Amino acid sequence: MPTVLRRLRRDRHISQEALADILGCSQPAVVNWESGRHVPRNPRKRARLEALFGVPVEALFANDNGVPEDPAVTRNEEVHRVC
Repeated sequence: MPTVLRRLRRDRHISQEALADILGCSQPAVVNWESGRHVPRNPRKRARLEALFGVPVEALFANDNGVPEDPAVTRNEEVHRVC
């Protein structure tokens, strides 16, 4: 499920590569954040994301329906579906 981060990044015409450069991380890290697989844990990166997009970091990692993504819950649900 795409996150709000993805929508806001696209609305501002910022590529994943450019966002990665701004934050000092890799483009695959941005892909993982946008897909909801991971969230940035580094406080500086989180603060820069909030400043760049003007919204709390928790809101950036909600899905487009406004529901916060929790990678641990998603993984657990996937494990239960397989088992």
